[in-house]
Amino acid sequence: MDTASHRQTEGEKRVASLLQALPLDEFHCYIDPRIDRDSKTSRYPDFLIVWRSRGVIALEVKDWLEIIKGDSKQVHIVKRDGSEKTMENPARTARDYALSLKELFGKSRELLKEHRGSENLYFPCEGIAVLPNFPMSTVSALEVAGLFDENNVLSWDDLVDTQAFLRALNRLRWTFDLRVPLNDDQLDAIEYALAQTRIDPVPNVIANGVTPIVSKQREERRGDLTEEQENIVLSPFPPKRTGVYVHLVRGTVGSGKTLVLAKRARRLAKMRPDWKILVTSFHLDITGDLRNRISDERISVKAIYAVCETILGEKYPKAEEYRGSFGPRAIRNWTRTEEAFISGVELTLPLVEAEIARRKDARLEDTYEYLDDLRSRHRGFTTDQQDALCFLHDLYREYQERLKNGGQEWADWEDVQKLTLDALHGHKLQRSYDAIFIDEAQDFSPQMMEIVKRLIRPGGYLFMCDDPVQCLWREFNWREKHIYPDKEETLSYPLRTTQAIMNLAQGLLDSEPKMKSEHDWNTYPAPAHINVDLGDAPTLIGCVEIHEEYRAVEQIVRAALSGIDDLNGIAILCPTSHQTAAWSKLEWVNETKTYVSHFNRIKGLEFDIIIIPHLGTLLNNRQSIDQNRIVLPLRKLFVAVTRARRQLHITYTGSLPSQLQILERYAVIHG
Repeated sequence: MDTASHRQTEGEKRVASLLQALPLDEFHCYIDPRIDRDSKTSRYPDFLIVWRSRGVIALEVKDWLEIIKGDSKQVHIVKRDGSEKTMENPARTARDYALSLKELFGKSRELLKEHRGSENLYFPCEGIAVLPNFPMSTVSALEVAGLFDENNVLSWDDLVDTQAFLRALNRLRWTFDLRVPLNDDQLDAIEYALAQTRIDPVPNVIANGVTPIVSKQREERRGDLTEEQENIVLSPFPPKRTGVYVHLVRGTVGSGKTLVLAKRARRLAKMRPDWKILVTSFHLDITGDLRNRISDERISVKAIYAVCETILGEKYPKAEEYRGSFGPRAIRNWTRTEEAFISGVELTLPLVEAEIARRKDARLEDTYEYLDDLRSRHRGFTTDQQDALCFLHDLYREYQERLKNGGQEWADWEDVQKLTLDALHGHKLQRSYDAIFIDEAQDFSPQMMEIVKRLIRPGGYLFMCDDPVQCLWREFNWREKHIYPDKEETLSYPLRTTQAIMNLAQGLLDSEPKMKSEHDWNTYPAPAHINVDLGDAPTLIGCVEIHEEYRAVEQIVRAALSGIDDLNGIAILCPTSHQTAAWSKLEWVNETKTYVSHFNRIKGLEFDIIIIPHLGTLLNNRQSIDQNRIVLPLRKLFVAVTRARRQLHITYTGSLPSQLQILERYAVIHG
């Protein structure tokens, strides 16, 4: 146990070593736990033992050499340095700790039971003093003299070894005996109650595999769990019930949703090793990050489409290459064949693709149902555009039918969901998971959520993290997904980036109200956190020619590499994949190992420096299109700028679209 920041006495070291040797399945032990919420008292026992079979014990350890005189309230003692002092009787101090513990735990309904018309703690709380330098004969004499109650003070003889220590704990005068040992839910509730009192952001746990934080005060630092993150990670897991318990965590960008999800999944696996747990996401990159964060063989970490492939087996569509392997068809490859018609009705390829996908996701086969859906979303399409969307949907379905009749692979990514639901009937994975954790759940469609609900057992636990502002693929609210959370919490502080960059992102968000949903009122605007640096203002660089823009970006990269010692990554994030391909071919980009990607593959990324080129092409000709249809590209830009931890640079050629001129308020302008 690390004791570098806590000057333990020899007696405390002895007790700590004994606690570490106790059986892990029976004892949960804490060092210096805070057991009240009153800043004026701030009570800290030396140790706390949570004994599954008996109850809770607070320990007050005193390394005194001799007690000259005293009573039940005070004692006159000789300290190790030979000085004398009158002190509070440690047995009385320990009893006060026990009362504080009863008050603390009594606020948690999970720890109460009804007895004779009133609610009382399920388990006893006791307090004992430990005198490591006193033999048992001296302690017995002090009991006879009335200083201590019998069997409530441990002596040197009780600390000889683990067996002697356990015998001493067993002969304590317990208020009552537990008929049934504490279960995992109750142990979890006890730890959560203690977590609410701490100033430290990490549990001071020993003897259970967790490295202790032994100081009573510590400033929060980036990389530690914040208080609101820790409250979610350590909150009690719900008891099993008839239906699935749904726990939703909403969070602003960079607030640590993925971190919280990973830690909570690992915590559940540790508490309930017999549970089958799945962690999933829509995104391959985020799933890979989750796999690295969790690294627990008891937890299965798979992207949702990888889960679908496991269920479908050989029936999984393999029509087109995607990221090095074959998978389903992409609707966008078909929309390119109709580009002239789509442009003629002032629609865009991504928009048509998204609308076809939405109809399939929500099973809006009937045209009138789809038109009602359009009106409910206030999309603002003209009658001709609505007719065109319906015509294109039907045309695409006819194309798929021809492929199917011809014996070719016909299914797209949206079809995989329906195929998976059909294949789940009687499949070994149906109702097989006790708990499922979903990251970036805003990108899950109603059919994806239906798959999840069929995978989880009755009485299971469904934990989801989402941020509707970062919804880049599917815009469905939770009612449309038929999900009704039992518990909803918010992570409000953006911790990834600087305040200057977040101000620009918030300004972009405020410039178009439709980027936010009805559920975002308590998430944005995101308040500044004490751990977030103000940072440098983003730069906005206008260029006359495209080659000038390339040169400006190269200068930014080379200046950063030569001027920043602890630099952790530079990324160029482009609006389109075609632009990404052009940057990737540049010799200096490969030489400097600069990461290059596009807006459709930015989820889960973090770099010290983010450069966004070609901003003038983000909206193309969308200035003539109503505001409803610039929401998606603006959301992608919002997500892109918030990938930056330290610096943000934005470049463009020509003039800046009017919808993006809001950025000039928050950036240093060049060119």
